[in-house]
Amino acid sequence: MIGAALFLAGHQTCEALIPAAIGIALDAGFGGEGALPLLACLAGLLALFAVLTLCWRWFARIGEGAALDEMHRHRVRASRRLVEPVDEGRGADSAEAISVLTGDADAHGRWIVVVPAMAGSLAAIAVSSAILIVTDPVVAAVLIASAVVVSLGILIVSPRLARRVERQQQTLAETLAMGADLTAGLATIRGLGRVRAAIDRFGRRSDAARDSAIAAGDTAAVQSGLTALGSTAVVVVALGFGGQRWLEGDLTIGGLVTVIGLAQFITEPLTSLGRQAQFAAIAWASTGRFASLDDAAAATSGPAPEAAADAADDDAVTVEPGEVLAIAAPAGNPPHLRFRTERVLREPASPYFFRGTVRENLALGRAGDPPGEGELGAALEAADAEFVAALPGGLETRLEDGGHTLSGGQMQRLALARALLTRPEGLVLIEPTSAVDSVTERRVAARATAYRRTDPSSATAILTLSGMLLQRADRVVFVREDGTRVSAPHARLLETEPLYREAVAG
Repeated sequence: MIGAALFLAGHQTCEALIPAAIGIALDAGFGGEGALPLLACLAGLLALFAVLTLCWRWFARIGEGAALDEMHRHRVRASRRLVEPVDEGRGADSAEAISVLTGDADAHGRWIVVVPAMAGSLAAIAVSSAILIVTDPVVAAVLIASAVVVSLGILIVSPRLARRVERQQQTLAETLAMGADLTAGLATIRGLGRVRAAIDRFGRRSDAARDSAIAAGDTAAVQSGLTALGSTAVVVVALGFGGQRWLEGDLTIGGLVTVIGLAQFITEPLTSLGRQAQFAAIAWASTGRFASLDDAAAATSGPAPEAAADAADDDAVTVEPGEVLAIAAPAGNPPHLRFRTERVLREPASPYFFRGTVRENLALGRAGDPPGEGELGAALEAADAEFVAALPGGLETRLEDGGHTLSGGQMQRLALARALLTRPEGLVLIEPTSAVDSVTERRVAARATAYRRTDPSSATAILTLSGMLLQRADRVVFVREDGTRVSAPHARLLETEPLYREAVAG
């Protein structure tokens, strides 16, 4: 960074010296001093151009190369932090992490170029001011005062831009995370019948991201406009005061050219200051978001199997109101199910939770008023999910990135509580106790089936090979490998179907 700043400062210094060199050459030519001084001035101009070209090339090589290295280093570091396992705390959402690792890592790396660019601009302003003071102190005082006013205006707007850019980046990351949530939890949303509500929620979040981007763009436009207006004002002041001083005989023709040339040139570092202030605001906002990226493992889950339900299938198994039906299909060929209602919830085998609190996730499938404390407690007890009370925030504990801060058994029981709380007329559960121990499984089987039986209009189908769930069912449909079925209570199937007995016992 220091080397890049020195080379860019050298480039800008040479650029500031060019109007002065041209003015000296003009005075030498018009002053009748002969050809030698004029040739010397021209040689000096060529040397200045050669030096400023070399300085720019080396600045670009060092500065841009360092910026690319910095971007790469931050992406690698953040990627390592993302995949490292953690024991506790909030994990970074994978979609939000992608936003940080792409746009924010690049913006953060621009610091390597922003700092030298600002140093070069300040060097140009300093050298230009020194030359103006030597040329004409009066004009220099006016031009320097104008430059200070312009720079202060730019600095006043920059913090506001930084805040708006940070808000824009945050809302964009939240929108991306919500989109990833919707994609990963699509089966759950469809099963809960909340597709329209999810789309509306995503639309509101997307609108917020759009509004934040517009606000940040408005502030950036104001800053750019102020920079352009201030630069133009400096040129106008130079022309006015410099022309008057020349007409009064206080400035030579070379001095006038120097003043006008520097006034035109000084707009470049002033504009650059404004532009770099914008980049700095964006980089600062990205630095804050980059630093807040927690150590996390972005966990993924495979697609969830679904139970088929087709009322038009004559071969479908009918689940009657008030019944708890179990389906045992060791060969993985469950039958189609028919319910006497259209309101059927199919809870996927791999549960998914959305960004938000436990309470919000439990209430996801409820239309209208959210469930009360009594309803929540009853559903959690039926699913043996009282562990929620022991979480750091209880029902207000935030779940991130699919709920993978919970254990597999906790996720499964919480998903079961959510399904029960929805109180659908038809409910399909797929191996709802596969991730819990036998003691917990026994409690879940007893409590969940009892909970469903409290509503005589509810029909429940459980696809499972768990003996504890099968014995709690009113009847079991056993599907043999050839597709034929036997329907009977669990105890009778154990006596009459060796394959059933082997599948359940195994």
